[in-house]
Amino acid sequence: LDDVKCIQKGKLCEDLGIDLYNKVFMYNLQKMPADSRRNNGIITGEPDLVAWSSNKGVDIKVAWSLLTFPLTADAAGKKDYEWQARGYMNLFNKDAWEIAYCAIDTPEELLRDWDDRSIHIIDDAIPLHHRITVARFERDKEIEQKMLDKCAKANEWIKQAIIDFAEVHDRYLT
Repeated sequence: LDDVKCIQKGKLCEDLGIDLYNKVFMYNLQKMPADSRRNNGIITGEPDLVAWSSNKGVDIKVAWSLLTFPLTADAAGKKDYEWQARGYMNLFNKDAWEIAYCAIDTPEELLRDWDDRSIHIIDDAIPLHHRITVARFERDKEIEQKMLDKCAKANEWIKQAIIDFAEVHDRYLT
């Protein structure tokens, strides 16, 4: 699978994913502005949607095709975005975070001649409520603190690795 095309589709179709989420769950959430990035000195993040009235946030993930779309909440919860959700809960002080996987038509410019169109052209074939799967994560401050501690240690290791690298290479440059 071409990761670049998956990322391109995610960027191109994110607004369609937000529209789908809003239609299925009867919200009117708006994409967070570009200046909404938060940084607590350890982690940083810029989420897709924050529902201020319901104390939750949402991140939209657009599936590449029907083959990569998780059909159940359990499958969606195993897609490696839990830590992103936990980071957002910390940064935005939310009690819950949802990762919403959306099945959206793949734009024609991303498809190749040999791609099976039946797994990419979805809009007319599948009802809206079957084209979204949500993994919900509840805030756990103990898990969150462990995550922050590990991130802080990783950041310190990276800083030291940069210093060590510079020292070694400076010897060869002078």
